[in-house]
Amino acid sequence: MKNWKGRRSYDRILILQSLRGAGFLSVVVLIAEMGSFDLFPSPKNLYACFGLDPAVKQSGRFNGDKVHMSKRGSSLARRILHMVALNNLNVDKGTKTPVNPVIHSYYADKCKNKKKNVAVGAVMHKICNIILPCSGIINHLINHNSC
Repeated sequence: MKNWKGRRSYDRILILQSLRGAGFLSVVVLIAEMGSFDLFPSPKNLYACFGLDPAVKQSGRFNGDKVHMSKRGSSLARRILHMVALNNLNVDKGTKTPVNPVIHSYYADKCKNKKKNVAVGAVMHKICNIILPCSGIINHLINHNSC
């Protein structure tokens, strides 16, 4: 690990590990599945990479009315995001407070009018919205410190 300190990938690992439920191995696999953060100009591109984007079934003149997760992307990355989402939704047993109050309140709002699995998918989207700006922060810090 001493050889990694100060490198861009090491900084990305540290920042993404600060997200609750994202351990070292999970973060390394997510970064490996993503490739370069520069490939994703918007979170929607990241959703597509992980297979979280919506897909509508169509055939001829038939347009389906149900929208599902496309699942075209990396199943391993999707599994890790699901695990991170569930860990962020946990409630601390001792204090009975949510581990991540922001994500938990977002999940509770979604559960009012959607099924629980759909709400977890929305939390996975929210986590992607957190991951992508982290790469911009890291790039800014590295470019600013190298001057």
